[in-house]
Amino acid sequence: VGFSDGTVDKLNCTLRASKNVARADTKRPWFADLRTAMEFDLAGIRYRDHIIDSVQGSLNGSDDILGLDRLSLRRNQNELNVRGRYTLPVEVGKASSQPAELDVALNAPEVGDFWTADSPNKLSGPLQLTAQIEWKQQTANGQVSIWGSNLRMRDLVFHELSTQCSISNSIVYLNDCRASLNDSDFFNATGRLNLRQPYHYNGKISASVTNLSTLQPLLRTFGNQNELAGSVTLDWEGDGQGMTVSQPSHSKSTATQAVAPWKNSGKLKLVLEKGRYGNTQSLRANIDASYSPEGLDVPIIFFASGNTDFQAVAQAKGETLEITRIQLDQGQARFASGYVSFPLVWRNLGTNATAIPSSGKVFATIQSENLDLKKLFSDLGIKAGTSGTLNARLDADGTIEDLNASLNLQMRDLRNDRWPKMEPATFDLNAQAVHDRLTVLGKLQQARIQPLELNASMPLEIPKIARARK
Repeated sequence: VGFSDGTVDKLNCTLRASKNVARADTKRPWFADLRTAMEFDLAGIRYRDHIIDSVQGSLNGSDDILGLDRLSLRRNQNELNVRGRYTLPVEVGKASSQPAELDVALNAPEVGDFWTADSPNKLSGPLQLTAQIEWKQQTANGQVSIWGSNLRMRDLVFHELSTQCSISNSIVYLNDCRASLNDSDFFNATGRLNLRQPYHYNGKISASVTNLSTLQPLLRTFGNQNELAGSVTLDWEGDGQGMTVSQPSHSKSTATQAVAPWKNSGKLKLVLEKGRYGNTQSLRANIDASYSPEGLDVPIIFFASGNTDFQAVAQAKGETLEITRIQLDQGQARFASGYVSFPLVWRNLGTNATAIPSSGKVFATIQSENLDLKKLFSDLGIKAGTSGTLNARLDADGTIEDLNASLNLQMRDLRNDRWPKMEPATFDLNAQAVHDRLTVLGKLQQARIQPLELNASMPLEIPKIARARK
């Protein structure tokens, strides 16, 4: 049997079924007196760069009980076994609420046998997995365990990989999730998640990689050839609940479904040093944040690439988001600074209530002077080939519904490496938003061409944008 990207050398399948057909006026479930049995055997399976020696199995059904008695998948000494049972529903629409059992066991002394020898994406090493899941009376119980050692993907080696998870009364307990590359590079996670609304959870994540180049094989697996370097540490701890959708209390109501208030709290700390991604080098980052239903506090926001640094402080409290101490530096010179205050009702995030009220006040002022474009592009790893200086100022005040804003931008000594003999150009742009109209004036000047001018005016329906919801 041939199909897209694969073949099956041999396939045998036998299906037996019988059904006593009752009279049309007899109120019996559709599966009454239904008997089914199936045996199947497949050999020599290839799909892209994956190989399976054989797949064998059998299913049996009697009335509303459908059983997967055996499903065995083999490749050399590696074997995957699956068994299960499911109770058919009287109404097809209630299929997800029916009782079910599933038992999975993988014993792979060399999991790499499932790939062709020359596959670049092959994962090799011993891997074991066991899982027993039961779904009864819309309640889940069971456990999942994964273990592996010296697992290799390209040049990346996981010295230890282990996960232990238990499920009791539809609460998932992630007792331990650990992956270690060596003595200093690791990922750890623990937590708990309630599968019922409102999906209460709590958890902790810690990760440390002293040399990000060890993760480069993962990028290669996804076709990404960029160079990766640097060290990173991540710590997160939080608890709360997901969004809960509730139906209207009265059945005849056509009101929109309500979403419970956003209730999450946590802390995040991320530090990146001496990072590199592709052409972007000397990357640094430092983020220290905490959040709760009452607000967001980010006292440290710091990003740097080369000699270009950006830093700011963000705080959301009550009905306002403030971003203060905005600063962009190139070496010892400060090239941009500013302040932004924006209406944001933090407690309404993730609910049907308006998070950005149209009557909320806006105030912003951001100014940049003599920003070196070539240096900025170089620090960001962008080969733009453009040089020059930029001066800009943004001012805004009013409300979302009645906004007054202006942007003045001047670019001087603009050059492009492709035309080294061309005289430098200048570009000026002035944009103003007053009430419900946006006006834009622009002019590009260069010695060898006629000046290019832009003059546009258009309606600006900010209230409609503010009312839009995803």
